[in-house]
Parts: sequence; C-alpha cells; structure tokens
Amino acid sequence: MDSSIPVDFSLLNWSINSTVTRGLKNIQNTCFINSTLQCLLYTPPIQNIPHTCSKKYCTLSLLKELFTSDAKIPEKFHQFIYTKTKKFTIDQQEDAHETLRFLIEHIYPKTIGDFIFGGTLQSSVKCKKCSYESVVLEDFLDLSLEVTHFTLEDCLKNFCKRETLDGNNRCYCNGCKRSTDSYKQFLISATPVVLTFHLKRFGNNGIKDKSNMTFPEKLDLKQFTKLRRKEEYELYAVLVHTGRSCRAGHYYCYIKGPDSLWYLANDLIISKSDLKKVLNDRSAYIIFYKKIIEKGLPKKKRKYV
Repeated sequence: MDSSIPVDFSLLNWSINSTVTRGLKNIQNTCFINSTLQCLLYTPPIQNIPHTCSKKYCTLSLLKELFTSDAKIPEKFHQFIYTKTKKFTIDQQEDAHETLRFLIEHIYPKTIGDFIFGGTLQSSVKCKKCSYESVVLEDFLDLSLEVTHFTLEDCLKNFCKRETLDGNNRCYCNGCKRSTDSYKQFLISATPVVLTFHLKRFGNNGIKDKSNMTFPEKLDLKQFTKLRRKEEYELYAVLVHTGRSCRAGHYYCYIKGPDSLWYLANDLIISKSDLKKVLNDRSAYIIFYKKIIEKGLPKKKRKYV
C-alpha cells in the first residue's frame, strides 16, 4: 500500500525532551551491535517518521520498539542480525560499519532508508582534448573516506579532488572516438538528510590505521557538491573503535540526546559527556551528521511505497 507523509525540517529535530539513560548489555562481544544501535536510536528521523510494517525483521520497527522499551538486551536484534547475516559469527567481534549497512538496508519500505540516509554521487570523466564529458550517477548510503589527512574536510577534499587519467588509465572518449587523457572527479549531486562518513581504518589484513583525525561540529558541503550551494550539517553521533584490528578491540559511541546534551554510551554504562570530549576523541570510525534545514521552508510530500 502506498502512503505519503509531509517531510519538513521537523523530522530532523526531536519532538521530545528526554535524557539518554538506557545502556545495552554486552553479551559475548556485542559492543559492535550496541554502539551501532545507539547511533540509530538517536537519529531523529528514525523516531519521527510514522511507520508500520508487517515484516518480522524490519530495522525501523525494531528500533522504534527498542526506543520505547526498557530492554537492556536487544535480543530481537541479535536474532535478526545473526539469522540474516551468515558471515557474522556469534561470540566474535564484527565490523560496526557492516552492521550499520545491514541494518539500513533492512529498513522497510526501502524508500524510508533511502530518504534518511541516501544521497547521490556524480562521477564525471572529461576529455582533456575535446572537453567531452561523460557522467555517471551512483546512489550511496554513506561515504567511505581514506584516512589520509588530519581533518575530515581534507579527507573530503581528497575524495573529491580532480585526478588525471593517462597512460594505461586512459578512457575512451566518445567525442574523439579514441582513448585520450582525461580528468576524473567525484562530486555530491544530491545530499542526504543524514550524512554518514565511514573512515576506512581497516586494510585487507584487518589491521587498523590509528591515524588521528579531527572533525567539526558543523560541516558545509558546498565545495563538494555539483551545484556549489550551501549544504550545512550538524554532528549528532560518533561511533568509535579502540584496538588494533576490526576483529578485536572495543566499540563505544557518543550520541546527542533529545535534550541536546551529549552522552557517552559504552554498553550498559551511559554517562554525560560534552562536545569538547567528543571532538577530542580522534579514533572515530563512523561519523553521523544531520542536515540543517531552515525553518519555514515549504513542506514536501514524499511517497513511501
């Protein structure tokens, strides 16, 4: 059945004013699940969008149920994740980014997950000789960045920088009708409601890149977008990994509660934090921003099928 709801800035802001008090128990290396769930639980659109679903395993339904319960052990999520994700092994530390992607991809109807987390990348290849340009659009749920620089902004600049394709990397030009030297560049063509950055800290061998990286409370994507217009975001959650590899160590997270205060969620332990502590934790693995939308903008109708 089709349904439509009004989508406006209110979906990005909490309609309640409550503290964060409920931790989640670590059952045999489930900190990767706990920290991922806490970040999703305190993503405002997830709680604000009206939703009903008849599926047994729907991330959005389970998150709404968990948010309003007093459960310390997210048993339904354990069953969901280990049943549906064959490569995850009970009792073993798993990757929080893989867990996040799995949970987002199991939001039904899928258009809700796409609306909250989905954006579009534009990949363009421009011939140096005739300026013919080919463009490919690709949807994304998060952006994976190499940890090559000290700041998030510089990592984004590296991601979006123009690179030269020459020699063996030449591309076929439909204008010149032959392979030519060209420029390739990524830009964001459609920005998401919730912008998630995954920092590529783990290599193929699983060993962690422990490079420190800073990130801002507010981020403007203007220089990284196709239209070069103001696109402001505000930090609301940071998932952190400590340890030397993706299969070892520990996950915890910082979340900004409905009361606009920062909290440290470390399994069962919930403690008050502050923005300075959040920004000074240089071991971030996944960073969550929500779009800042000016009040008074006209409502749009968005269909969820």
